[in-house]
Amino acid sequence: MPRSLPWPALRLLVPLLLGVCTPSTVSAGEAVCQTGPSAYEVREQQRAMKEIREKAEFLCRHQLLPWPVLSRLPKGASPSDFIRQEDLDFIQQHPPQVPLTELDTHGLHKVLAHFAQCQVNVWRLGHRATAFIRESRPRWEDPSLLTPEVIAPQTPTRRMAALVRWTLRHPDTITRQYELAFQRTPAGWRAAYLLPEEEERRTNPIDLSRCPAQREGVAGRPFEQDMTPPRLISGAMPPWTREAVEARIQGLFTARCRLTREGEPRECCVVKPLPFMDEVILRALSKMRFTPVEQQGKPVEVEYDFKFRMMAARIHPCESPVPPYIGLALPAAPNTRP
Repeated sequence: MPRSLPWPALRLLVPLLLGVCTPSTVSAGEAVCQTGPSAYEVREQQRAMKEIREKAEFLCRHQLLPWPVLSRLPKGASPSDFIRQEDLDFIQQHPPQVPLTELDTHGLHKVLAHFAQCQVNVWRLGHRATAFIRESRPRWEDPSLLTPEVIAPQTPTRRMAALVRWTLRHPDTITRQYELAFQRTPAGWRAAYLLPEEEERRTNPIDLSRCPAQREGVAGRPFEQDMTPPRLISGAMPPWTREAVEARIQGLFTARCRLTREGEPRECCVVKPLPFMDEVILRALSKMRFTPVEQQGKPVEVEYDFKFRMMAARIHPCESPVPPYIGLALPAAPNTRP
């Protein structure tokens, strides 16, 4: 018979079980935490994780990893219900990077999905998530699979029976692991294969070199005190990488760029790096547009230091988590009034 817990232990355990966080010791003047995340936030988190897990498992079982071969989807399944629109647009404009096999020719992936096993773990942060997928399936590449009973069966039941017999005779399996990003859209969570982003990285690589003490061949002159600093006109803040979030990276990232008279950052290099974030920040910075730096009312081309301040996520057991923050720190324009 288990022993009963002493009262001090019960006093700490009961509030935790009821969803109330009560620290064991509170210093004078400190606020006492009474409640945790709201019931709505808990339900929303559970619903999001369930949706991501189910869609990742579906894409895995139908062999849409690592490239989404849309012909493998079962009849009635709409690609837009599972995959974000940016990737679908990219697929329409580019040929598939995965060669089609005999299994695709005979449309067997739809039935072979019954024999694949996929385990999914989900990491989520705000509107972005990553599914870690472990796939285990029979060795369908074996030519002995393509028998007349499988390729041209008289009935779907006979095809399924033939596949079951084949898997019993060939118990060996293949195990692979994948990471698949997900994004939250107005219609729900969608897989983000990041096909346009990967194509951009391949065709337009970012130079991650550190800035030398003096850069040669750069037309811009140093930014001076009597110049009007730039203001951001357009462009999105860089996204956090999963590695940076997990490592709780924070601090100041500084890039030095030639800012043209049109407000375009060019020839950027890294002055102060931050782990796991250099490339995504420089790529986002290259797409930003600013007001030009002005001196005596005229736009000038200068070398300018762009600073991005990053703050790691704040997580407290009794509060809703505060997502990580990243922002561009630009100085205010000088007061020109007399």
